[in-house]
Formats: sequence, C-alpha cells, structure tokens
Amino acid sequence: AKPTKRNTHTHTHTLTVHTNRSSVTILFAQNSSNIGAVQRIVHAREMRLSVLVFILVLAHAVSAVPLQTNNKEPAHGRPPASKLYYDDLMNLHKKEGRDGFGYAASWDERSFIVDNRPTLFLGGSVHYPRIPETEWRRVMMQMREAGLNHVQTYVFWNWHQPDSPDQEFDFSSPRRNLTDFIQAAAEAGLFVNLRLGPYVCAEWQFGGLPWWLTKVPGIEFRVDNGPWKAHMQSFVERVMDEVRPWLAENGGNIVLAQIENELGTYGGKSSQSYANWCGDLALNQTQSLAWLMCNGMSSPKTAATCNGFDCADYAWQHITEKPGQPLAWTEDWAWFEEWDKTSDHGQDDRSPSEFSHVVARWFALGAAHHNYYMWFGGNHLGQTTGSAITNMYSDGAPIHADGLPFQSKFDKLQRLNGVLTSYVQYLLGSIKGVETKQAVPRKTAFGTTAARSKPRLAVLPCREVRNDQTWAFDKKSGLISGKWMQKEVCVSRANPSSYDLTVNDCNREGNVKWTAHAATGSSSGDVTLSMHPLISSPKHRLCLDVKAGLGPDTGVWDCKEESDSANDGNENQRWLLNADGTITSMVQFSDYAEMCLTIVEKDTLWSTEYSNGDEGKVKFICNDHWLESEVADVQGLQVHMPPRSTAVVDFNWEGKPTLIYHTAFDVTKDGKLSEIGQGSNDPGLAKDEDRTWVSWPLSNSSVSAASRADEGLSQWVVEGQIDVPLPGSEGQVHTRPIDQLILTGASQDCMWYVRSLANPADKELCSGGKHLEIGGWKANTYTAFIDNTLVGNVYNDQHDYTPGITKLSMPLKNLHRDVDSQGCNLAILSCSLGINNIVNVGGAGSKQESKGILGNVKVGLHDLTLAQWWHIPANLSHDVAVTRVRSSFSERDLPPLSVARASFHVADVQRLMQQGPLSLDLTSLTRGRLWLNGVDLGKYWTVSRGGRPVQRFYLLPSDVLQNGRNSLTLWEELGGDIGSVKLVMAQQND
Repeated sequence: AKPTKRNTHTHTHTLTVHTNRSSVTILFAQNSSNIGAVQRIVHAREMRLSVLVFILVLAHAVSAVPLQTNNKEPAHGRPPASKLYYDDLMNLHKKEGRDGFGYAASWDERSFIVDNRPTLFLGGSVHYPRIPETEWRRVMMQMREAGLNHVQTYVFWNWHQPDSPDQEFDFSSPRRNLTDFIQAAAEAGLFVNLRLGPYVCAEWQFGGLPWWLTKVPGIEFRVDNGPWKAHMQSFVERVMDEVRPWLAENGGNIVLAQIENELGTYGGKSSQSYANWCGDLALNQTQSLAWLMCNGMSSPKTAATCNGFDCADYAWQHITEKPGQPLAWTEDWAWFEEWDKTSDHGQDDRSPSEFSHVVARWFALGAAHHNYYMWFGGNHLGQTTGSAITNMYSDGAPIHADGLPFQSKFDKLQRLNGVLTSYVQYLLGSIKGVETKQAVPRKTAFGTTAARSKPRLAVLPCREVRNDQTWAFDKKSGLISGKWMQKEVCVSRANPSSYDLTVNDCNREGNVKWTAHAATGSSSGDVTLSMHPLISSPKHRLCLDVKAGLGPDTGVWDCKEESDSANDGNENQRWLLNADGTITSMVQFSDYAEMCLTIVEKDTLWSTEYSNGDEGKVKFICNDHWLESEVADVQGLQVHMPPRSTAVVDFNWEGKPTLIYHTAFDVTKDGKLSEIGQGSNDPGLAKDEDRTWVSWPLSNSSVSAASRADEGLSQWVVEGQIDVPLPGSEGQVHTRPIDQLILTGASQDCMWYVRSLANPADKELCSGGKHLEIGGWKANTYTAFIDNTLVGNVYNDQHDYTPGITKLSMPLKNLHRDVDSQGCNLAILSCSLGINNIVNVGGAGSKQESKGILGNVKVGLHDLTLAQWWHIPANLSHDVAVTRVRSSFSERDLPPLSVARASFHVADVQRLMQQGPLSLDLTSLTRGRLWLNGVDLGKYWTVSRGGRPVQRFYLLPSDVLQNGRNSLTLWEELGGDIGSVKLVMAQQND
C-alpha cells in the first residue's frame, strides 16, 4: 500500500547520548497526531545506569520497534528467516496494530534484516527510463510471479536535470515519474533497492551524470573535491526528499539504497576518505535503510556487494575482509550489446544452465541476496546510450528488450527462485557455506573416488616445480602452452569475468592470447606479458601477474604504465623468456624469490549443507570444472554433474536424499532428469530461436474484429535530403577542428566540419580516389562529402573505457571528374555513437570525454588540419528541414541524408500489446535516426557481426504509440532500400 498522507509529514529525529564507554543512538519518528516508532541502535559493551534510565523514560512516551544492529556475528535467538514481500510485511503490521508505522532495515553477518526479520532478497534490475510507463505494473507483477521480492533501479541524474544546476528536477514527464515507479513496485508487493549513485555507469550517457557538471569550475569527479561533493550532496538530498514517503521509516517499500557505484573499479582510483564521506552522506539522509556500496571501495557504514558474471571468488575474499556483512550480489550481468562488429564479449546470451549455475552456487556459498542485472533491459530513447551501445539493452536478460520473456531462461530461473524460497530458513539459519565447503566423492567405473581438482595457473619456487611443467610462449599464435596430465594445454581465464587463470585444451576457443613486451631497462629475455585487449585502450591492457598476498596463484591485472600516478613504484611482473620461447622463471622483484609457472589443483566437485534442526537438510553439489563431467555420490544417490553445474538435494527427516533441482537439467517430480536448452553458440548475439517476427497487421482468424481495423505502413514518402553545408554557413569557425562537445554538448549527436579546398595542393582531393586520414575519437562515425556527393565513411565502433584519439583511414570514392579552378568543398559529418558511461575518477570536466575530430586531417603526407573549419551542429529532429530532393530515384531507393515519412493505424494500443510487441525491421537501411509520433527513439544501425545484424528490430514503445494514426520519421545517413522496411510483431514460439 502507498504510504498514508499522515506518513508523508513524518519527521525523523536522531538523538545520540555519549558516555565514556558507550554511545546510544535513538531514532524516532514524530508527527502531528502521535510519536511513531522508536528504533534504537546500541553500540556498547557497557552502559551506565543513567543511559538505561533515560531509555526507559523515553520508551514510556513512545512505541518501541527495535532496529537490528550491524553486528559482526548473527544475534542469538534471531527470528526465523523468510523471503519477505512488502505486502506481507504490511499485513503483519496490521495484525500487530502497527498499520502506518515505520520500520527499519539493516544487516548482520548472515543476512539483511527487515523490521527485525532476517530476509532473503531475490531481485531484478529494471530501469524506469528504459521501459514504457504502460509496462511498469505488468513487469512488477511478472517479477513477483518469477519469485523475486525486490526491484533494483538507478536514479539517472541527467534524465531529471539535464540542462543546468538551476533547472527544476523533472519527476513528472513521461518515464520520469520515479515515485510512480516505486509505487508500482509497492502495489506488486516488491521492496526497492534505490541506487542513487549519482554516478551509475549502466551503459547510459555519461554514466547518468548531467553534462553541465563538466563546466563547473574546479570540479574533479568522484574524489574529495569541494565542487563535486557539493553538487553530489544537492542531488542526493533532492532525490531523497522526492522519495521520502516511500522510505521504510515512513512505512514505504524502499529498504535498500546505494550510494556511489563501483568506486575504484573502473575509471581509476579514489580515496578511502571520499568513500567514508559517501557513507556519512547516505546515513545523514536516513538510518532506516540498509545502505550499500557495490563492486569496489566502500564505507565501514555501508554493506559491500559484488557485481560480475560470477561472484564465487568474491565470496572467499568477502568473508575475510567483511566478516560482519552478508553476501550480496547487486549485479549478476546479463550484459549488453555493442555496435562493435568485432566484439568478443559474448555474454549477451548466457545459457539458462550457466546463468542458473552461478546463482545456485552463490547461495551454496552462503549468500543472502542476489539481483539479476538486468531482469528487463528495455530500450533507449534519444541520446541516452553509453558509447557504442545498441538501442536495445540487455536483450539476453530473462525478459527480452522488447518485453517478451526469454522463456527457457525465465522458466529455469523461476524454478530456482522457488527452490531458494522453500529452503530460506535452512539457508539463512546456518553459517555460510563458504566456511564449510567439502569435497564430494565421485562415482567412477572403479568405484567411489576422491575429488578431482580444478587446475589453476600458479607460481612456485622453481625447485618445487615438476620437470614436465614446461611452458612456452608462441609469438605467432599468442598462446602460452604447457603440459598437464599428459596433455598440451593453454592458459585461459578461469571464467570470462575472472582475473584468475586456468588451463584448457589448446584447440578450445577462448584461450588467452598474449603479447611480450621488453621490460624497460631490462636484459635480454626480460619481458612483461600482456593479454590481447578486448578494447583498444592501452590503459586497459591486462598483464600476467602474481596475486601478491593471496597465495601462489597467478592472474591478470591492469598493466601498470610508467605514467600511471597510481603506480606507487610498482612494476609489471617480469618473466624470463628464452630464445626458444620457453618461460623458465619470473624475474625477482618485491618479496618473491625465483619462481616458475606451474599448475596447482583445487577441488572442483564440492558441496555445502544447510539444516533446519530435526526437520531435515538441503545440500548443494557443485562441479566447477570447465571441461569434465562427473557423477557425484550423495549417500547412494548418483547425480550426473556436467561441467559448471550445480544440483540441489533434499534430505527428509529420515535422511533420504532426493534431487530437487539441477542447473543443467530439468528435474521432474520423481527426480528424473531431462536436458534444457543451452542457448545460442553465436557469441554476443541474444538467442532469437524462442521468438518469431511476423508481418503486422496480423491476418489470422484469431485476431479480433477491432484489431482487424489496424492498418499497416503507408507508402514511404521521401521528403528530401538535408543540405550539406558550405563554408561561411552559420556556425563557428576555427583554425583547426575542435572538440564537437564544446558546441553540441550531450544534447545532439551530429556536427558538420566544413572547409574549402581551393589552393592547388588541396584541390587534388576534389576528384576523390585517395585515402583521408582523420584523427577521430572512439564510438564515433565520420561521413565525407565533396561538394554534395558522398565519397566515403569510416567509424570507430568500440565501447571503450578511456579517452584517446584514434586514427581512422577513409578510402574516398573516385569521382572521375576534372577539378575546376574554383576547387571544391570538403564536409565531414561527425556523429557520436554515445558518450562514455565510464566517468574518470579525479578527472576534470575537460578530461572526461570528447567527440568529433580531435587530431589531424590528412591525405597522404598533405595535412589539411590548419585551415578555416566551419563547425555546424546538424540539429536533427523529426521536423528537420529538407531542401534538396535528388532528381531521380526509384520507389525503393533512399539517397544519403534523406528524410522519409510514413504512417500506420492502430485501433487500440492496449489490445495491440496483448498480441505482442511491435517493431520496425530496418535491415534494408544502413544507419540513421528514428522518430515515432515526434518522440526520438534513438539511433539505428544495421552493422553485422558474423553474418547477421547486431540489431535488426527496433521497438515501437507502447507509451509512444497512440490510438489512431501513428507517424514515423527516419533520417538515413548513408542510403538504403526504403521499400523493404517492414512493421513486424514478435511472438513467442510454442
């Protein structure tokens, strides 16, 4: 239920009483009609009698509801754990006579605590700007049906205050009503984790920060910097004022909140003092929430959480570094898609078995919280994408970007959520499994044997390494290979997101490729080894290193650059590479003696067990091996364990084991197994086999009479082409090309760079047929025109993390024409593919991001850079002016720079959405922009990877569609076949 009106006027007060040995903090709510819940946090070993008397006197005047302590150990006699829903809690409050009163959330070592109740959190991320408002309530109910009890969302500062610090925050226009989104969750009985940031990353433009922050004098981002902290505090306070009625202290459903985001993990290092300030800022807003900081540095006053594809390794680290906190995973990545046609991230289509395995294993290790990032990714509007991110977001999530379930994945995870819910008292009533993990006997042809181990690449003193453990680096293939178990194996990452290294068959895809670099000032053969980067930036090369302080394991870590101020004198690990390619030792530095590469083995088949007194127990069986299948012997029950799989076995009160869940198989009621779909093997592209796209309007007989009134696309009308501007046009003129963002900011994607080619040396370019070299930027396209003729285009399509000029070579079409005495004009249209979502820690505003032409412009040795360049923003919109129409083109032909319009008719949008999501198939076009009913739906691009478009279908959102006539406008940059553009509807396959 929505908090009552009287709760919206509640004021929270904090009173702290100090003695020489202890302190007591009293948190209470007060309004005009009564004094509400008193919740107290006591951090003390001793308490003076005067303090106790004070509390008793105060308790006589107010109703007391205890707030859980952030203890390092679970409290004795803690209440039974549950997977609590918000509406369940409100019903309990009614029964207890506390209807309308506030409550609090916190944590202990084992779990989060909501209103004194240990609570299991299973959640999913849904971002309100990325999905239609008309879908919010349906999605929330769908999440509940899938077994989730909380929704997680960022707050996007630049979505609410994009233009200036003086602008009023917009919390009311389409997709910006944050409190209605939170209310939709409350109506579905879901709690909320509100992630304030304000830096959010999220593959969103500038990480959610407004671009005007870069203009603030003296600002340095996400460090101890006065201007940054002042603006951050102002934002946090404004958002908290907006959502305060929905906070736990006022009876609302916000129980978790996050400050900052992945601090120190991406974008550079920050300071612990800044992290501590963030924690103080958070608790100054309210102490009724459990405050989090994720995937990086954290404050002692906040709970630390993990982000990644697999957080098993994090569990081991967490129990040592944060023994008083629960295991929480805020982002289990379904990942996202990039325009990059060569991207090898390959995570946008995680199979149901792999996805469920990492979740089940996480709870096997003792987790109390898990969140799917994303549960439903949705789509971008306007210029909201991060660099080189597609219009669709996280299409491989349990809910596709168009709103249809990824059915095999949805069903598999729904069943897992149900199993975890059934055993919540077992899971949260016992100590963490990471502390009790045991090897599991396996069944073989020779009987039951001990566990086989998982190989890890490590270093040991050379004298302790077996003679057959020889390793060699092949410069041609880039592989490091060696012998293990009489097989040739190559170095590989332990999993796609891990910094740990293992070995696999050398013929297997995914083995790490390396480059050897001569160490500065070293002798012959003294090298560092860096992994071939997934991104071009040298700042993010990963080097073969030793995990100092964590035992003998090797791993990869960010290569240290000589210019890196955070280097602190450390070096990249050096290795001795012999003339024959063998690696015999690592060069000594730091505290290490001469060490050699070797393989160490760790248990790969293991289990953890949780019990609930005499009622029974549940056991998780995990096979961590990437290649080998096993048969686990569980007290006579033989369980087939394929590579990277987890099974859950129930033991009744008699101790009889029954298999109830398996990540690699479907389990029937009688415990039998059947294989599940493994997902597509096509790297980086979401699995489409569960959907079919059919032409719309539908023509089958099941369509209602009202829907038969729908009308498909009218014939496209090509209105004309936008002008290629001339030198002397309106705009700014500079003596060389300058950063596009100086003129356009974040509000426009495209800008023209125009100059005259009139002198004799320049005129040679007027007939084309040469290569134009541009000093460009990442995630940017460049299209060149000589006079009004398209002569070439080039682009950088990489989702990069760090700034840097990239040299791009553009072959120019040969125009086969004579050059007249007047010369010609060169116009280059620069279009951003999105502003970087990684914000550099400590970087000034001017050092955060650039777009356009930043380096030199050359033809061979001839430099065109230093001249008068006109800089003219393209000002693209649905009503952009067109003045040129090509004299002849076929009905299907769409010239470059063209604007085309069409319309279609929808009888009833609500009824339409019940049939399926409506999209445009734009395969026949190239690159441009799309508007529906005047709303900017963002960029489209039909660039292909592996023979298929990275994104083929572009959603027409239900909150932009309207009953009756709907108008489409598109601007095509390079040209295409307009007649083949289709309206299609996605439908679920049986």
